[in-house]
Amino acid sequence: RAGRPLAALVSSTVEKGLSGLEPLAGIPGTMGGAVFLNAGAFGRSIWDCLERVWLMFGDGGVEAFRASDFQPSYRDSGIIPGEIVLGATFRLQKCDPKEAAEVVRDYSRRRAESQPLSHKSAGCVFKNPAGFSAGELIEKVGLKGLNVGSARISDRHANFILNEGRSLAADILTLLRLARDEVRRATGVVLAPEVQVLGEYGLMEV
Repeated sequence: RAGRPLAALVSSTVEKGLSGLEPLAGIPGTMGGAVFLNAGAFGRSIWDCLERVWLMFGDGGVEAFRASDFQPSYRDSGIIPGEIVLGATFRLQKCDPKEAAEVVRDYSRRRAESQPLSHKSAGCVFKNPAGFSAGELIEKVGLKGLNVGSARISDRHANFILNEGRSLAADILTLLRLARDEVRRATGVVLAPEVQVLGEYGLMEV
């Protein structure tokens, strides 16, 4: 089901001796959100294992699609905004649960070494442009550690914006736009948001 936490999905498949989703361990959010945004890490994405997805449309209709009906790309499933992911099935491989659990621990260790996992955040803010690291570009223009209110660009990984108290959405958006604009001004590289912002009237342009 789409509302299931992604971490719980990964743990469940590993316990059952099914391999394929281990690189997603530690990514915040739900299975549905991960499918919609084609979440991934360490060179793999959730659509690499996707078999079918069920979508609800604005008129309340529901339809099942094969993964081959879409052309997913980096952090983009091809699902149209406004269509709601209800559920999905995955094509996984049988494995030794102990070995898969060790793989998850290794991915989790690598993630903890470079990302601010103990802080509140929405994960990576920007997609990595071809040939670049978004976090390194933001650090390069001197914004690492910058705060607006209680929102702050992480000192550990500059592609994370942290909520260190009672941050307002406006504070986080201010940092997001500042990082995007400064990187474009200094390097010519245009950072595309990985997060999607939901406002009062639907998705917002940032």
